Order: sequence, then structure tokens, then C-alpha cells
Amino acid sequence: MTLDNFQLSFFSNPVGSAYRQLIDSLLPFVEFVAFSPEDVGTDDVGDGVLRRMGVSGGVATEDGLMLPPGVDSRRVARITAEAVVELTAAPALFEWREPERPENLHLLRSDGSAILSSVAIEYSGWLSFRDEGELSRWQAAASEAVMQLFSRDADYPGKVEPLDGFAADVRSDEAYAVYLRARVGMLDPALRPAVVRYLRTAEVVLRGDHTKDLLGETFNRDFGTAFLSDGTYCWWKDTADYVEHYGIGLSEEALAHMASNGWECPVLTDDECFDVGDFIVTRGLGR
Repeated sequence: MTLDNFQLSFFSNPVGSAYRQLIDSLLPFVEFVAFSPEDVGTDDVGDGVLRRMGVSGGVATEDGLMLPPGVDSRRVARITAEAVVELTAAPALFEWREPERPENLHLLRSDGSAILSSVAIEYSGWLSFRDEGELSRWQAAASEAVMQLFSRDADYPGKVEPLDGFAADVRSDEAYAVYLRARVGMLDPALRPAVVRYLRTAEVVLRGDHTKDLLGETFNRDFGTAFLSDGTYCWWKDTADYVEHYGIGLSEEALAHMASNGWECPVLTDDECFDVGDFIVTRGLGR
């Protein structure tokens, strides 16, 4: 757990019971629920959520609250039993997204200051405490599952490892080209078809941008920086192209892993794809 000026940042998307336990641990400290200004707007489902939470506009003005940046004064409501039901009905913190729900959940104290802030589209969220005393009181109420949300070393659902150099915090074409050139022709030609098939048949867990061949002009790949995964490793979509056309070498560990699966990439469920994609984003890969 990393604490910066009494602020804790999430390293995993609070999902399911961990999300509900997080909300429960914060309720004794909050008076208002709030959201960001609308972007695309809520649909009928999202409008229903707002209505049941009692978000009708004007509460911030009436109470003279000093709202934090990113909060819409027309989308603030007092915490009620009905609001708690809606809060805990959401599947995850970063599922507060339009149009099915209002955008970006914030929980505010009685003076309007935020104890919970989030930016769902960026998979970013944090808790802000006034002082050590408030932090200690919250920690006493928070479960182990909640505390694990702030740990860099937690064994999260969807935890995967980058496949050698084929996934990184930031994709620099220059650095990636250097990595690739150093490994041209290193893969056993007899293994190349099986490796390419394994890499290509993996599930897409996170979309990406168009890429072009950095070593020549052999291929262009739609969504080349998309992340694929077999549930153990993750890699960019154009990895298979480089292996196919240039015989880029992989580590012995990676090849042994593929062989242990009979050179058939495991099929992930939708939930597993979500967990892996969430892990990649919240741990800094793919941003």
C-alpha cells in the first residue's frame, strides 16, 4: 500500500464484494454522493439510477458546498437508504459510466470535500483523508479485501505477465524496433507456425491502435497495439506478425508455457477477458 499525503490510489478496479465492502467502509464518513458533468448523457436506465438516488439538482447550491473539481453541482444528492442501494448495486467502481449510470462516482463529506474520487474512463480512483486520525478510523473499518485494492503486489483476478518484450508500460516505436531487430531469426523455424497460431488465436482483452511494420514494409495491422492474452501472458496483436515474418525469438519460459498447452491458446470467458483487461489498465500497461 502506497500512501501519499493521506491519499490512497487504487491498483485494482474494486469489483463485486470488494467494491461493496469499500462503499460500506466509507459510508460513516460521507454525507453526499456526486457525479461528474454529463458527457454523452444517461439513457433510461441511467436516468432511473439518478432518480432513485434523489439526484434532482440544486442540493450543492442549497447547502453552500465547496465542491471538488470534476463534480457537477446538479448531480449531487444526500446519502439515503435508497442511494446506498443504488451504490452497492453497481458491479464495480469503474462501471459508473454513461449511459447506463451517471459518470464518475464521488463520495463527499458534509462540507463537500471528497473522500472518494474516480475517473472511470481512465480506470483511476483514489481516497483522500484529512489526517492520520481519519485514515486510522477508516482502516479499522476496512476489510482485508478492500485493503488489497491498494496493494501493488496483490494477486488480482486477471493478473498476467507481459510476454517478454511484447508488452510494455509505454510503446515507443524506436525502443520496440531495437528490441525486435536484436531477435530477428532467433526462433526455431520448425516452431514458427505453432507459435504464430497460438499468438493469433488469443482473446483480445483491450483494444488498440493501427500499427505498421517497424522492421520493413511487410505488413500493416489494424488494432496492432490491442492486447491479447491467454490468461497467463499478455502481448500486442502485431506480435504474431513479427514472429511470422521475421522469426522473432521468444524466451524459453514462454515457449515452454505454450508447449504445455499443446500449442493451443486457452479460450478465456468474457469475465476473464474483463479481468485481464482491467488488470492491464489499472497496472499501467496499455495506457
